[in-house]
Parts: sequence; structure tokens; C-alpha cells
Amino acid sequence: MFLWLGQTINPEVMSQLFGVNTLQEMDRNSVSFLPMDANPFVARVRRIIKRLQRDSPVFQQLLVIMQSDPAERKLMQHLYEDGVEDIPNDPNFFRDIDKFSHVAFLCYVHRCVLQSS
Repeated sequence: MFLWLGQTINPEVMSQLFGVNTLQEMDRNSVSFLPMDANPFVARVRRIIKRLQRDSPVFQQLLVIMQSDPAERKLMQHLYEDGVEDIPNDPNFFRDIDKFSHVAFLCYVHRCVLQSS
């Protein structure tokens, strides 16, 4: 399980989860959340992670990966996108939306917006 932190992460989120304001302040070798009782936000995030770990058939260790970190490549290996040849010009498109990639869906929405203006 991965938690990716981008360079533009909200400093308030960083402060509530990790006790620092920027990625540069974090020790990339030993990232850890604040204690569960530190604040309600960190408690909620920790509960979500524990629930995901509990519900998984195999225990998944959480890896916190920061943008531009060499470990980011490990995360990218797990990302993929289903492709489609083309978006059908069909009014039933949304009935079958789960068969199309995110990019194909965005292109379809973009075309609809252009046609309506």
C-alpha cells in the first residue's frame, strides 16, 4: 500500500499527519505518523489505513513515498491505465463507463462541453 506525498501538499495536512510543514523537513528514511491521539485527523487516517490492511487478504505494509524520491519509481511500476481504441459516439456511453479509461472519459466530457457551447 502506498501513500504518495506531492511537493504541493498542504502544510496543514503535513503538520497534522507528520508534525512538519514541508517534505524537505521529513527524514525520508524513517517517515512516521504522529501518535493516534495527537489530533482527530491523524487518528482518522490511521484508522483508514488499518481498515485497508485488515480487509486485505494479505497484509500490506504502508510505504510513504515523496515526490522526487527514488522510491517513487516503485510506486509508478504499480500504476497503469486501461486503454481503449476510441470513445464511442453513443448516448449509452455512461451505461458502460466502467469499460473506459480515465483519459478516454475526460476526452468524452471535453467533447460534450465543446458541442454544447
